[in-house]
Amino acid sequence: MSAGNGRGHNRALRNTGADLADAATEMKDEAMSSIGTMAEACQTQAAHMADSVRDIGMKAGKAARESFEQVRQAAGSYMETGREKAMELEHTFEDQIKSRPLQSLLIAAGVGFAIGFLMTRSNHA
Repeated sequence: MSAGNGRGHNRALRNTGADLADAATEMKDEAMSSIGTMAEACQTQAAHMADSVRDIGMKAGKAARESFEQVRQAAGSYMETGREKAMELEHTFEDQIKSRPLQSLLIAAGVGFAIGFLMTRSNHA
């Protein structure tokens, strides 16, 4: 090999090495750009998902509050109806006792006797 040919070969190797280094730098830059783009897309998607979860949570909370209010109102209505029925029943009993006092006394004594009999019987068993 001649000295001139060796220098040309070395120059070609240096040019190839420089080309490879340039190509590697270019690939690195493209990869970094792609990673940056993907990171931005992920951040945007995560923000959208967070907004969706927040919206769902707010809607669920609102629905739960509305349901609770409906149940509370219905329970209040049932309580009031029950109170009214109990008062009606009390007045009916009072009217029955006033109109038939002896019969009411005998019925109360019979019920008391039956309860006492059942209680003493269950204690002996």
